[in-house]
Amino acid sequence: TILGTSNRGRFSMKQGHGGRRDLPDDLVEGARRGMQSLGFTALVVIAGAASPAAAQKPGDWVVVTAKSGIRMGDAEIGRTERGLILRVLAVDGESIRIFYQNPGWIQRQNVVALDQAVDFFSEVIRRDPQDVEAQLIRAKLRVAQGQFDDALADANRAVSLNVDRSSSYHQRGQIRV
Repeated sequence: TILGTSNRGRFSMKQGHGGRRDLPDDLVEGARRGMQSLGFTALVVIAGAASPAAAQKPGDWVVVTAKSGIRMGDAEIGRTERGLILRVLAVDGESIRIFYQNPGWIQRQNVVALDQAVDFFSEVIRRDPQDVEAQLIRAKLRVAQGQFDDALADANRAVSLNVDRSSSYHQRGQIRV
């Protein structure tokens, strides 16, 4: 759930992939009065699951959002790369069991559900438009969803950002085929 305001002072909420809804003015005003009575000038609320993958269960697909160590017991047995699509084998608290070269455990905070991954990497790109890797990851995810024109646009952008990176040309060629 995301709760926020635009520059126009209208508060709204969005949950998952659902539509945005404006919050009733009386609810917003009541919250504002309560904050003022406590001496607060601002309030930040983060609600919902601790990570985008918190609702994951065995069998779900996730996308790695940050390079992550793969652990087995106390030993690190490998590393994942950003953008990998993995299947959840098991869940144990804040860790999920995956198979990438070897079975092991990674932190849930380093993955996002596959159906939320395009939105996640779109936000990464919004924050850092020069992130070539995020452009290529989003292109790959869009191909998987059949969004070939958008995927090609992402790959073209990646090429324009770094003309010396061969993987950008390779991925763009794969999308064109």
